[in-house]
Amino acid sequence: MSYEALIRRAIATFKGTVSLAELLGRIDALDKSVPSLAELNAAFAELRGSGDCTSYDWSPVTEEAYSQALAHNHEAMVRLLESQGVSREQQERILQWHARLWPKREA
Repeated sequence: MSYEALIRRAIATFKGTVSLAELLGRIDALDKSVPSLAELNAAFAELRGSGDCTSYDWSPVTEEAYSQALAHNHEAMVRLLESQGVSREQQERILQWHARLWPKREA
């Protein structure tokens, strides 16, 4: 799957700058999928090559930055569930589902 088109759709919904964590979250919201690091960097290379969307930095993402973005989204999910008063049992089930959707995949 090429994530280049999804990234274009995702950034169209933002005003101004966007963090990697926000971008991954928006891709998830649009497609219920999360690109691996390799898929993300391939899409960024396509965007660099197109010359479009020049207000964004399409430099390759490091493993560390990718892992931090995934961790940020996991923590945001935990905070959301807690703020909504979701029981611990339900939280665990939801977080297990979330972990399957947001795996840390190797490049």
